[in-house]
Amino acid sequence: LGLRVVGSSLRGKNEDEWKYVMRRLETIIDRDIEEVLRVGYESLHEKEQSLFLHIAVFFNYKDGDLVQAMFAENNNMYIKHGLKILVDRSLIYMYTNGEIVMHKLLQQVATKAVHSEEPWKSRILINAQEICEVLERAQGTRAMSGISFDISG
Repeated sequence: LGLRVVGSSLRGKNEDEWKYVMRRLETIIDRDIEEVLRVGYESLHEKEQSLFLHIAVFFNYKDGDLVQAMFAENNNMYIKHGLKILVDRSLIYMYTNGEIVMHKLLQQVATKAVHSEEPWKSRILINAQEICEVLERAQGTRAMSGISFDISG
């Protein structure tokens, strides 16, 4: 999995970028797989990182059409392109039935990325206490996004 993610993140990059990634990988003392996978996540642009995080937190094992519907206010062509990038980089799998699946190790990378941000600067809030604190103090930023699920039927 680590080799696939790193290899996919290097596709189309120049020699200097390859050398930079190799130096980063060489500094990972115990070759911790999460750190290797994090390189794949960090190589994404901000919008792709956001899509990656949302899939990890909310949409793993969900239908790709649902993801596109939830982000309908955004450019739907961008979401399709973002999903393709995540598939090409081996960060998610899309089965023929449209289901999106992310490996548990990649979900852990995403969860750590979400938790590493200060709650009031975070794009996604998971922890109930952090959500309450941000709402009570009205500390959210424009980076934060909300997802509303209609479960009425």
